[in-house]
Amino acid sequence: MTPAEAGAGTSATLAPEPFEIVRRQRPDPAAFEPARDSARRETAPTRWRDLEPALAAQLGYASAPSQAFQARLQAELKLGPELGWVAALGLSYSASSERTAAADLGFRLLAAQAELCPVRVDWARVWLRVCGQLQGGAWHIAVSARDAALETTPSTRLWLALGPSLHAGWPLSQHWSVRALLASSAMLVRDTFEEERVVGGEADEPNVIDRSPLYRPPPLSVDLLLGVGYAF
Repeated sequence: MTPAEAGAGTSATLAPEPFEIVRRQRPDPAAFEPARDSARRETAPTRWRDLEPALAAQLGYASAPSQAFQARLQAELKLGPELGWVAALGLSYSASSERTAAADLGFRLLAAQAELCPVRVDWARVWLRVCGQLQGGAWHIAVSARDAALETTPSTRLWLALGPSLHAGWPLSQHWSVRALLASSAMLVRDTFEEERVVGGEADEPNVIDRSPLYRPPPLSVDLLLGVGYAF
């Protein structure tokens, strides 16, 4: 082998191999926006469903004031999936009347209820919740006197009560359910409504105002309501 042939072989062996330049393109951030939006849509409703908000509308009987008809609207919210407690705020309107020997009385009660329910029991398709309830508001008394000696005026009094309540529900579908409420409350304020009579007025006798109770709320009241509920 001549030196020329050896040099030629070495040059052929050491010759550089061809190569290609590959350019990498950065991904377009806009391409990921649909996936991010989809994730947001999936995450937000899941968190909202975990709170289990619901509305309930109920009608029924209230023993105070004076065997009343009551209508109640209540909003509920579950305090997280792990705790399992339910907090509720309600607004109720009650109306009743009562006749005494001296006057006809008309009662109107507007009250708000705050409830906290730490216990829930599921049995078959029915669920039960045990709650504590605080309610307060104002009740108005209208008077129609049937005795000429009676001097009365309409009055508005404070209403405040505290006690346990029991809620029951029977689901009809994914959202709708039949609801029942049984509540017992101890009256914290028992303001007595009094009648005034003018006594005397004869010769040499001064007029004397005699006061006697016309109505006083009972120490305990019981509510029994039925209605429907809607879970979001």
